[in-house]
Amino acid sequence: MTARRSTTSSSRARSTARGTTTPTKKSQRRDIRDATRDLTRAMTEGLARRTPAENRLIKSRPLRVLAWSFASLVVLAVAAAFFVFPMRDYFKQHEAIAQRTAEFEALADANEQLQDEIDALQTPAGVIAAARSELGYVYPGERRVNLLQMPELPTTLPSSWPYSMVSNIMSVRITETARHGGPLGGLQP
Repeated sequence: MTARRSTTSSSRARSTARGTTTPTKKSQRRDIRDATRDLTRAMTEGLARRTPAENRLIKSRPLRVLAWSFASLVVLAVAAAFFVFPMRDYFKQHEAIAQRTAEFEALADANEQLQDEIDALQTPAGVIAAARSELGYVYPGERRVNLLQMPELPTTLPSSWPYSMVSNIMSVRITETARHGGPLGGLQP
């Protein structure tokens, strides 16, 4: 069979050399295909034999292609089941572990602060400090004064009627405050 094809291709080449027929691109491709097929068969002749058509499980070519496609799809599904899905779950679990670790560290810090507060409250000085700061207790003879931060006052007001009165009141208060030595007046330590 190989010899017959090679003679056919060589006879075509001889006929083109004589000038009787001009080779077309299709015939040139066919000649190249035949030559490579012959060469491949010659190299792999002892290595593998083709299964005869009567011994094949699936005889028609379209069904073989469909079977190979299905087999490839099954192989990809198995690869996804054993590699892709477990890796996706691994990364999700890794993120969840990182999140839980951060939550645990925040709770551990809160527990440590609470333990420090408990340790401080177990001493007499800690109990007194907590009573003074949280409950507002004072010693006899002391007076409690709550100091709040003074709010920022606007310095620019329109000069029309209602605002002119406010500006006058503010200027009077500023001078009184400066005369008494601050916003607390005589209560300053």
